[in-house]
Amino acid sequence: PVGVPVPADGRHVVAWAHGTTGLVDGCAPSLDNQAGSRLNSPDSYDRIDAILAAGHVVTASDYPGLGTPGVHPYLDGVGEGRSVLDSIRVAQRFGASDVAVIQGFSQGSQAAIFAGQEWSTYAPEIDLRAVVAIGTPARFGQAFAALDLPVVQSYIGKVLAGIVAGHPELDRTEILTPSGAAAYDRFAALDTPDGYCESPGFDPPNDIAADPMTVPTWRAAFEANEPGRSLVPVPVLMVQSEADEQALAFLADGVCRDLVANGADVRMWRYDDESHVDSVEVSADDRMAWILDRLEGAPLTDDVAFTGEEPQVLAACPGTVEPAPGPE
Repeated sequence: PVGVPVPADGRHVVAWAHGTTGLVDGCAPSLDNQAGSRLNSPDSYDRIDAILAAGHVVTASDYPGLGTPGVHPYLDGVGEGRSVLDSIRVAQRFGASDVAVIQGFSQGSQAAIFAGQEWSTYAPEIDLRAVVAIGTPARFGQAFAALDLPVVQSYIGKVLAGIVAGHPELDRTEILTPSGAAAYDRFAALDTPDGYCESPGFDPPNDIAADPMTVPTWRAAFEANEPGRSLVPVPVLMVQSEADEQALAFLADGVCRDLVANGADVRMWRYDDESHVDSVEVSADDRMAWILDRLEGAPLTDDVAFTGEEPQVLAACPGTVEPAPGPE
């Protein structure tokens, strides 16, 4: 940040993992025509001025396929997570310290969790202090059994195109009808450097030959992208609204339980009635203060001095079975 003195221990990094924009080059958040879209533009990461005023750095990477060859393999956790880690590496080349926190929203919360899972083997030179996941989606493959739900209809085309793009080694005719394969090819042809941000034009269920979760190889591909299935060895803060209409709370609760089962230290801030997007706004000031504490090495505590709307602070994941009390 220009005009802000370098902190004594260096400029640390906060990496932002963006939410869903699309699957072709024209959907890249870094493009000017995406300004203001879905909280992904550089002026709408919400309260990053607190990070910059403290002398630190904010990075924001596009994901593979957004500006690089090929359709973006939407919800490919490893690729997204590594791109976030790479953004921290770039900041280090320009003088940032090794210390970092990763936060992400929606699709980006999956990317943030995968970045935490990949960090110790892919980028161990980074001193990662925490991961923040806001509005976490999950159980992507199960959506094919609920095609009549409006929330599923809103994103199923992206999920289908993304898994096909990410797995050219698999036989797409196992899950796509001839009309579905033709729809994918038409969509892939729109992925040009100077193209617009287009959406897949699938017509489910007519374009779907089989539920991918009934085909072993495709089921495995979907399950490999579920966040929380391996260790995140740094503290994880999940921000989730009970009323989230897109990243449904009970699915995020399952991610929380998976994280804990695999050894992660997880806290959840649970809001009551915020929408998917509003959960970013309502938590912003307190979230930035929590992130600054992690960058500065403050002890982790559940006693948070909230300045905005106060959520429930959960040290146990919702739905966790409490152990029976022992003998007194």
